[in-house]
Amino acid sequence: MPIEACQSLRTSSIENISSCSAVITIPTSQLVEEYDSNRIAADQKYLGKRLAVEGTIEHIGKDMLNSIYINFDGKGFRKAQCFFADEHSSQIAPLYKGQRIKVEGICDGLMMHVLIITCKLRQNEHNHEETI
Repeated sequence: MPIEACQSLRTSSIENISSCSAVITIPTSQLVEEYDSNRIAADQKYLGKRLAVEGTIEHIGKDMLNSIYINFDGKGFRKAQCFFADEHSSQIAPLYKGQRIKVEGICDGLMMHVLIITCKLRQNEHNHEETI
């Protein structure tokens, strides 16, 4: 799948995410800092793109629509928030607050928190990564 197509995967399935060739690797703390500093620049850099993020779990839960999410710890109010399909609940269940994990998904921009959607836990490293 061409890199340009990765930008249109905001509502695509996890299988489509896996077929994108470019992955941007960034710590959750840096991602949030960039959005806090300049949302326009951060959107141009990350919105709709496949990210591999790493951070420490602050909270695991479900939102009002019953979607599974993980919030990563951060310095202030704003967090990186990763959303998972129900099919990943058995992988999320054993995780715990304070655990450091890697997650891959599509950046969906800023709405209170920096949202990363169609996420999956990262099991192995990809060959085509761009580290920030």
